[in-house]
Formats: sequence, structure tokens, C-alpha cells
Amino acid sequence: MSNSVKPIGDADFKTKVINSNKPVLVGFWADWSIPSKVIMPSLEAVAAECGEAEIFKLNVDDNASVPSDYQVLNLPTLLMFKKGELVNSFVGTATRAVIKNMVMQAVHSGGQA
Repeated sequence: MSNSVKPIGDADFKTKVINSNKPVLVGFWADWSIPSKVIMPSLEAVAAECGEAEIFKLNVDDNASVPSDYQVLNLPTLLMFKKGELVNSFVGTATRAVIKNMVMQAVHSGGQA
């Protein structure tokens, strides 16, 4: 079963992330952010490989509440959630290996190294 990066917003964040039974990675991005565009193919690749977790992207220009709640100040920012709790984060252009490691840590443990 192929997984992909799905868009998410302020309105459905609680339902799809906080209330999820699966670990969830959220990538915060914006159209004007070149590093956000650079990281997207890696997010897509990891989503296709890791069906045990959900991966979403949240556009900060269209959704202000969630980025404010989690103090997202730089893009891209990756936040890893498990059982509704923030368990890991990465700010900046992460490699595919770093992203996959974040997801797999959350899938197989408490999420933090």
C-alpha cells in the first residue's frame, strides 16, 4: 500500500494528528521557502516507504494557529507526534535518511533517541 504526503490544516490537525493511532510526521512549509521545496521529495519518498506512519504537510501561510501553538519559526520544520504528543523535531533541510530515522524511531519506540 503506497502512502503519500497529504495536506493538513488548522481545522483538521487535532483529528488527523493528535487523535491518530499511528505516529504522525508534520512538515511545516510555505510556497516561498526554497528549503521547503527541497525537502518535499524526501518526505514523499519516506511516506511511500513507511506505511506505519502518516506524513502530512502544513502550509504556514494558509494556517496560522498550529504553527503558532508549536512555535514554528523557521521553515521547513518537521514535528513528529506519537499518541498525540510531540516526540521529536527537526528544523532545516533534513535528508531522506534523517526523516526516515525520525519516523522509524517513532514507530519502533517512544520517538526520541
